Amino acid sequence: LVAIAGGTAYVWRHPLPLRELIAPVIPATPRVAVMPFAAPDGDAELGALARAFEAHVHEWLRTDPKLAVVSRERVHDALARTAPGVSGDALAKLMPNVISAAGATRSLVGNLKRDGSNLELDLIWTNPDGAGTPRSIAVKGADAAAIFASYSKTLADAFRSEGVRVGAPPPIAPSALAAFGRGLVALDQHHPEQATTELSAVAQTPPPSALIALNLLDAQEQGHQDLP
Repeated sequence: LVAIAGGTAYVWRHPLPLRELIAPVIPATPRVAVMPFAAPDGDAELGALARAFEAHVHEWLRTDPKLAVVSRERVHDALARTAPGVSGDALAKLMPNVISAAGATRSLVGNLKRDGSNLELDLIWTNPDGAGTPRSIAVKGADAAAIFASYSKTLADAFRSEGVRVGAPPPIAPSALAAFGRGLVALDQHHPEQATTELSAVAQTPPPSALIALNLLDAQEQGHQDLP
């Protein structure tokens, strides 16, 4: 009784502001981890395109002001700690662990492959806190331009249905995707001169692309080249 009386006296003398008593609980910002997009081993063309799509969707997700996107470095660190060398179905089973290790609440996985003479990009959106199983999204096209157009429309619709309010896709010419991807792969492998060559070749291709410009600047800085 003495303890209760003491507590009551304290509250009486130190009342909380009304706004603190009735303030709504602010939900944590959702965080997305974009996993490295996969492509068949030895297929350099698809490997470059997969890297380009990964970078593009990473930047696209950032246009939702109520969403945070985990850095690529942090995603790779989480994969190295929780699923080293794992891919495919085995990675899917470990995805909740990877998401947690990356400090994320959602993930997007991509796999680019050939389907006869066409290209197919298989995407999996995972939200461990949401209802239902991970969402599979298939995008197909005859070439890079066709699959990019399909990806832009299909993924925008899928994001909307998942409550993700992205803006317009970051502008980039479909014809520049392959060189953009090769430049990113070169940067990943610490070859800034090669990256500069690839990215410079498409830097002026309309429409203007901030994605290409920023990565070209990064390549030039890493290569200690004279900037314009």
